Amino acid sequence: MGLVRPASSQRKKPPAAFVPLLEPLRFPTADFPQPWSAAPFTARCLAPGSAARPAREIRLQGIVLRLPDSGGNGTSFRAYCLTCPHEICQVNFTTETTGVEPAPERIPPHPLFVCPCHFSAFDPLADGERLAGPAHRGLYRFKLETRGGAVAVLRIERAALV
Repeated sequence: MGLVRPASSQRKKPPAAFVPLLEPLRFPTADFPQPWSAAPFTARCLAPGSAARPAREIRLQGIVLRLPDSGGNGTSFRAYCLTCPHEICQVNFTTETTGVEPAPERIPPHPLFVCPCHFSAFDPLADGERLAGPAHRGLYRFKLETRGGAVAVLRIERAALV
């Protein structure tokens, strides 16, 4: 009898690799008074080197969001890179989703990230998952920690640095 493989929609994605920022970024939680409050930032990162090119510092635009309470678990925060993984345009955090194609019925009724170049849409409540458009994946994510009345952005997904 052969092995049964899970359907592709049921396969788990391998865990993403994260690398530290050159300097952690800290925000008081009081800066996020209500759900969907946001704070943009610029993160300094070290892109890995290769035989052809030395390691170099790059800057990535990001955003910290306070998300709505999901089932009584308290406030949650997420941080996303604002660079679209499709063709490196900067995505917008918006409530206006009329340009999102081709699946408007899949677009949730809360703020999203939308790329103005080719209209890929990403869901902040689903870990930045791609909802529509030509992007091949969801948004790159930052790892953060919430402690002592502050949110600290500490690491970036390695794939964002390539």
